[in-house]
Amino acid sequence: MLILICLPAEVYAFGAGNIPSYSHMEGKAFRHGDIEDTLSELAKGAGKGLMGIGVLGGAKKFTGLDIKRVYFGNWLRDYSQAMDIAGLKKLQIQSIINLCMALGFLAHGYATNEFEVTEERLGVYLPVEHIDNPKGYGEGEDARKYHPKLRGPVDPRELEVDYRTGMKNYIANEDGPWDTSKGHVRRVLEKCIEVGRSARRSGRKEENYESLRLLGTALHTLEDFPAHSNFCELALVSLGYKEVFVHMGDQVRIQAPNGRMVAPLVTGTFGGSDFIHSLLGEATDHISEASVSDLTKEFDKARSRSANQSQASAALRELIFQLPGGGDNDLRRDMEGVERLRASTQPGGTGGTKPPDQMSPQELHAALWQVLKFRDSVMKKIEKTIEKIPGLGALIEKITDNLAVFIYTTLEPFMKPVLQSATSALQSGSAEVINSHDQYEVFNDPRASDPTHSFLSKDHFGLILNEPAGNLAKVIVSHSVRMVVNAWDDPSIHPRQAIEPILSCMFHPDFPDRNSQVQREMLQYMDTIVSPR
Repeated sequence: MLILICLPAEVYAFGAGNIPSYSHMEGKAFRHGDIEDTLSELAKGAGKGLMGIGVLGGAKKFTGLDIKRVYFGNWLRDYSQAMDIAGLKKLQIQSIINLCMALGFLAHGYATNEFEVTEERLGVYLPVEHIDNPKGYGEGEDARKYHPKLRGPVDPRELEVDYRTGMKNYIANEDGPWDTSKGHVRRVLEKCIEVGRSARRSGRKEENYESLRLLGTALHTLEDFPAHSNFCELALVSLGYKEVFVHMGDQVRIQAPNGRMVAPLVTGTFGGSDFIHSLLGEATDHISEASVSDLTKEFDKARSRSANQSQASAALRELIFQLPGGGDNDLRRDMEGVERLRASTQPGGTGGTKPPDQMSPQELHAALWQVLKFRDSVMKKIEKTIEKIPGLGALIEKITDNLAVFIYTTLEPFMKPVLQSATSALQSGSAEVINSHDQYEVFNDPRASDPTHSFLSKDHFGLILNEPAGNLAKVIVSHSVRMVVNAWDDPSIHPRQAIEPILSCMFHPDFPDRNSQVQREMLQYMDTIVSPR
């Protein structure tokens, strides 16, 4: 393990969310949101550079809101894990959506329109979206009885090694009847390019936003490749380092094109209890930014800063109406509706609606939507005002501060039933862990080839390969986004011309394609982190 000690030590997390820009960890620790920030350096449209691909200078960059829209698609893939056997056994689908809706607001600052968490957008947990090893999925039962979109029982052939690529079949071997991560990304990118081109032709904002969400969906899986596989370890061994554990039994070796006997590329098995731990804020695996515990803290903070209900409403109304156009009828009507909801949560309330603890999941969703729609309307009005009239900084700060307190104190009574049902129902599942035999199998059995996600992934806080995995993901994102943007702008390019070079990032370091630009860049990066400086 000597070589790992030589690598940079300040490495932390690679799950959902961002490392704060003011943190000493920024640039050394990675979550999906940090990797998506790479988009700020890329062009969103025409302007031709190397190979005709969009570059800065003569082309518009991705805006901050564009990056949020892309990241929303990425974020949804992490939270779709709530829609799996463990969650669906305990909770109604609408309750899961309500919880994700509130967590989405916490993560993105928006929850309506293009940021709305719908059942279709959330989808369900599919191992191919995260390149998770499907071994043991469902534990002998067909998951489709809980939701028709969940995957079926595992075909043992999925877990075999494709000797042509050096990777397990479920990753990229599309010759079998099983789905693969490679096939999944291809389908998403085909749709992304189709919708993006349509948006370019029609000028419809909704199509543009959808193409950005689909881009984020595809990027999630691509970013997971270096984070969830033993790619980094295999690359280090390929570079000549011997004391690196590759998460395979010592007897599991295949012949590479260069004649060397090497370990196959694999990803870890992922149990539903891993996600539940994360969702409840009990672990730092897939999710660590917008967990239930974080949401509860926001409610507590807002309550401690809030005056009484009527004073909070009056103060916010006065501030909003100081904005140019702040007193328009739609905004006034929306605020009155939210005030009625607030009144209904008070003892002897007169808001005309049921108390939150008597609402169905569907009624709770309608109430949450009403509150968050008002909040988004105010924020968008603020953004437009800032663009038109600079110099309103003090007023804007007061409004956003008061708005946050107003919204969180309004949401809390409606979210309490959701949080209580979620935590009590899922707590029992969170105690379940993959048994120790599975966890340590690759250490103890020389023929074992299916490590667990917990040991293999680079998502966790404190793992030394988090930084290399995050930087490899940035290489992949930069390459992929340029190819997609070029395909959006140039209808003469067949989608496959853009997609196949992107998919080549899923490869074994000892099975490279010398014609692949992204593979060259990934291997060059791994070489730089161990070469003397």
